[in-house]
Amino acid sequence: MNIIESNLKFNSNHSERSGNPSAVVLHHAAASSATVETVHEWHLDNGWAGIGYHFYVRKNGSVYRGRPEKWIGAHTSGHNEKIGICAEGNFETEKMPDAQKKAIIELLAYLFDKYGAMKVYGHRDLDATACPGKNYPFDSIVEAARQPKKADADTDAAKTLYCVQVGAFDVKANAENLLAKLKKAGFDGFITTNGGTAVAADPKPVKKMEEGSFVRVKKGAKTYTGGGLADFVYERNHTVKEIDGNRVVITFDGVVVAAVHKDNLILL
Repeated sequence: MNIIESNLKFNSNHSERSGNPSAVVLHHAAASSATVETVHEWHLDNGWAGIGYHFYVRKNGSVYRGRPEKWIGAHTSGHNEKIGICAEGNFETEKMPDAQKKAIIELLAYLFDKYGAMKVYGHRDLDATACPGKNYPFDSIVEAARQPKKADADTDAAKTLYCVQVGAFDVKANAENLLAKLKKAGFDGFITTNGGTAVAADPKPVKKMEEGSFVRVKKGAKTYTGGGLADFVYERNHTVKEIDGNRVVITFDGVVVAAVHKDNLILL
């Protein structure tokens, strides 16, 4: 929330609020054109400490700080412990500009976020006055200010992502090799064509046990008929000589070692 510090000079005739404010009172200046400094001078002439409102919103949407928020205001008889917000203009005769309306909505939402749920009154709700004017869009302002903030997911969805291209290749395999190195280093990535279309990775070929395949016998495995195997058999890599269903004959240096069940072999 952009609040312009007006740096007004106040008299010592003021007091501080005890605790946080529980409500807000909306006003109009009853003047078509007036700066925050002008309103401050008016109120000094009344013998007050200075401007009685805590915030002053101009027609162009600029929001000015008036009294410090912790001070008691001077804007609504009997209710000056409430936050006072004044809008430039006379809304008995004028229509509120969109920029000013939006700024008041944002200011109220800021105060709700800071102080929690607060009641909002028009000056006329608490005093015998027409303020803030029959054309003041009170209901629509308060309703809009009370709308919940968008979920974080919506915010995240709107974030900009910055992408880094690290290589371009004529051969797909070269691109896949680089991608594999990046993923090994902890980076995510994918392959696209120069038109931006994502390219699916080629499925890795499934190894199939066949004659000539290199295998290792699982620890504790038996022969196909249930016989025992020497310890050194589990420590060597063997070559498949013959496959007959689940029965696999393995060799070492061309010498038949044993016939074992296929499930007891690890394909290398």
